[in-house]
Amino acid sequence: MAKKAKSSGGKAEASGSNYETLVAAWYAHSVLLGKAAQPPFDLPTDTQIASFTCQSEAPVDDVNAVTSDDGIIFVQAKRSVAMSSVASSSFAGALDQFVRQTKACAANDPKHFWSRPLDPVRDRLVLATRSASSLKVTEMLPELLRRIRDRSDARTLVQVAVSQAEKAVAKTVETNLKRSWKAAYGKSPSHEEIHDLLRLIWVQELDLESSGRDRRFILEHFRANLLEDPAQASTGLSELLKLAGRLRAERSGADRHTLLQLLTGAGIRLTALPDFRNDVAALKRWTRGRLQPAPRFTRLLENDPQLTIERTLWAAFLDAANAKSLVLVGEPGAGKSGLMYRVATTAIAAGRDVVFLPVDLLNVDTFSGLHAELGIRHALAEVLSCWPGSSRGLLILDALDAARKPETQKLLRDVVGDLIRLTGSRWNVIASVRKYDLRQGTEWAAMFRGSPPVPAHADREFSHVYHVSVGRLTDSEILQISQSFPELQQLYANASQKLRDLLQNIFNLHLLADLLRAGIAESALSGITTQPELLDRYWQHRVRRDDGKHDARESTLTTIVNEMIDAQVLRVVRADIRSKVDTEALVDLERQGILHAEDQGGKPNEDVLLFNHHVIFDYAVARLVFWRGRDAARLIALLRARRELALMLSPSLTLALLDAWNVGQDRKPFWDLAFALALEDELPGVAGLAAPMVAVEQVRDIADLAPIFDALDGPAPRKSAAEEIVRNVIGALFVRMRGGVPILGAEAGPWMLFAERLAATGSDKLMLAVRSLIATAVGER
Repeated sequence: MAKKAKSSGGKAEASGSNYETLVAAWYAHSVLLGKAAQPPFDLPTDTQIASFTCQSEAPVDDVNAVTSDDGIIFVQAKRSVAMSSVASSSFAGALDQFVRQTKACAANDPKHFWSRPLDPVRDRLVLATRSASSLKVTEMLPELLRRIRDRSDARTLVQVAVSQAEKAVAKTVETNLKRSWKAAYGKSPSHEEIHDLLRLIWVQELDLESSGRDRRFILEHFRANLLEDPAQASTGLSELLKLAGRLRAERSGADRHTLLQLLTGAGIRLTALPDFRNDVAALKRWTRGRLQPAPRFTRLLENDPQLTIERTLWAAFLDAANAKSLVLVGEPGAGKSGLMYRVATTAIAAGRDVVFLPVDLLNVDTFSGLHAELGIRHALAEVLSCWPGSSRGLLILDALDAARKPETQKLLRDVVGDLIRLTGSRWNVIASVRKYDLRQGTEWAAMFRGSPPVPAHADREFSHVYHVSVGRLTDSEILQISQSFPELQQLYANASQKLRDLLQNIFNLHLLADLLRAGIAESALSGITTQPELLDRYWQHRVRRDDGKHDARESTLTTIVNEMIDAQVLRVVRADIRSKVDTEALVDLERQGILHAEDQGGKPNEDVLLFNHHVIFDYAVARLVFWRGRDAARLIALLRARRELALMLSPSLTLALLDAWNVGQDRKPFWDLAFALALEDELPGVAGLAAPMVAVEQVRDIADLAPIFDALDGPAPRKSAAEEIVRNVIGALFVRMRGGVPILGAEAGPWMLFAERLAATGSDKLMLAVRSLIATAVGER
C-alpha cells in the first residue's frame, strides 16, 4: 500500500475545527471513560474502547479504534455527506473504502494487526458525520441497516425498504457497493457477500463543533466522571483536541495511559478513572491497614516512642526513592523494613499516592489470588497506570525474600516488570530484599539495573544495580537510639568488640534491648559474641523458660513451622493448627511476642498468625526442624525429601550452619554437615553453597580449614566433595571481594595461606580456581 501523505490540517487542526480531529477526540474521551461510556454500535454491554489510531495504513484510515474484546472500529469521518450514486461523491468514496477494508482484512496480511476476516459481532465499519448531513444518510440509511441486521431472511437493502424513498436509498447504496466490489475483486458480488458487508456498516452522528450536542456531551462526562475540578472541562477537551491533531499529523495513536499522561502533564487534575475508581479505593484501604503496625519496624521496641530509629542514610534513601525505581538491600535484620514503612508513611503524609505490599502478608501465587487479596478487579499494574496524579507514586514491596514460594516470586517479578516497562509511568517501585536473595535472584538485579544513586550507601557487590544499601549501625546511631535507655547505652559502652559488631545489626540490637527491658541483667548478656548465642539466649527467655512447659511451647512451634513449610508461606491459619497444638502454649507464645496476629486494617486478625520477625521463623526452623545442624543425616534427608524447600529454608540452613560452627573449637559438626551437603547430588545448588558462604565469613585461622585438606589427601568420595567445597569457597571469596572485603592483610583471614596450601596439593582440578583467586587478590591490592 502506498504511504499516505501526512495530514496538514494547519489552523483547523490547532483549533480543533477539522472534523476528523473532532471525531478522534470523541474516541479519545471514550477510551478515558471505559465502561462508564455506553458501548456504541450495539456492541456487547461490557465492551470498552481501549485505544485508537489516526491516519493508519488501513483503507478506512481516519480513526481505527480497538475494543476490549479485540474488535476493531474502522471510522471514516465526513463533515458533510449527501446520498449519491456518483462514483466521485464523498458518499460513494466512503462505501468504496468499506469494500476495500473488507478485502484487506480478509487477506490476513501479517504486516497489519487489523488484517483478519471481519466479525459482525465485534467489528464495525463506521461512517461518522454531522446531523446536518442528508437525512437519507443520517436517518433512512441507519434504519435500513438495522433491519438487515434484524432479519435473517433478507439479503439486500431493497428487500427491507418500505417506502419509495427508502427503496431509492437502498438502490443507491447497493449500486455503489457493487461498483466498488467489482473494481476491488474483479467480479460482481453475490447477495450473500453484499449482505455480510451491510451487517458491518453503521452510521454515527457526531455533532462536535462549537456548541454541538456531542461536544456538550463530552464536556458533561468530563465534569461528572473525570475531573477533580469541573471548571477544567473545557481545558481538558482542548488538550484532547490538540492530541488528536498531533496524532493525525504523526499517523499515530493513544491508549488510556497515554491520555492520562497528556492531561496530567497539562495540569488537568483528574480523579481515578471510572473503571478503576473502586480498585484505587481498595488499594488505599489495603495500604492504610498494612501501615498500622509501622511502629513495630520504626522503633527499637514497639511500645516505646522514645526508641525511634533514625538512620543517617534516611535522607539519601528518600531522595533516591523519589527519583527512580530502586532496591533497598541489606543483611537480615539490617533495618530495611523500618525504612520501607517510614518512606511509605512519609509519602502519604505529603499527599502522595502509595501502595504498600508487605510480602510476608501475601499468601498468593496467582494473579487472581493477588487481585482477590488486594480487593481489586483489574491487574495491579493496569490499576496503577490508570490512577492519575500530578506527582510520582510509590509501589513499595517490603521483604521480597519473605516470598518463599517460587510461584510467588515469579508473580511479584511479573507485576514489577509490567510496571517498570510501562513507558512514562509515574510510579516508582521500591523493593527491599536481603543481600543473599538479590545475589541469587538475578532477575531482580536485571530489572533494577543501573548505577547506585548514593555511592556512600552502595554495596560494591551490586555495582550494576540501582540500589541503596542498608549498612550496619554506627556508634552515633546506636547512641541516638539508646540515649533514653540507660541500660542499653551502658551495655554497649562496656561491650567487647565482638558484641559491638553483633549489635550493629538492628534486629540483634532489638533482641538484646528486649531482654534488658525484661529484666535480664547486663552481666548475663555481656558475654554474647555471636548471633546464634543471642538467639539462643532470647529463645531460652521467651520460649523455654523455667516453668516446666517448654516442651509444649516447642512442640507447638514445631507444628506451626511445619505447616508454614508445607504451605511455603510465613503465615498460618489458626484453625488449621488448633487441634494439633497445646492451645495454652499457643496463647503463651503470642503473649511472649514470638507470634502475633496478622494486622488487618489496623486491627489484629486473630485467624492468622505470623512470627514476630522473619529471622525468628528462620531460627525456629534451624532449631526445631534442622536441630541446629547437629544431625547432618537427618537434615539432608529433610532437604532431599522436599527439594523445592531449599530456597525457602536457605536462611534457616545458614543459621544451623552458624550454630554448628560455634559448637566446639574443632568445628567438627559444621564440617560434617558441609561435607554431607557437598556429597548430596539430589539437592539444588543453593544448598551446597550455604556452608562455603558461612565458612568464608567465620574462618579466622588456617586450622579451621583442616578438614578440607585432610579430605583432599584422602579417598573418594570425600575427596571429590572437598574439591567441590574448595571451588565454592573460592567463589564465596570472590563475592566477598566484590563487596569490598579484602582477603589480603592482617585482618583478612588466612586466605592466602589457604591458596598456598591448595597449590601445594598439585590438584589439577583446583589449579585454575586457585590461580584466579591469587590473581584477583593481588589485583585488588
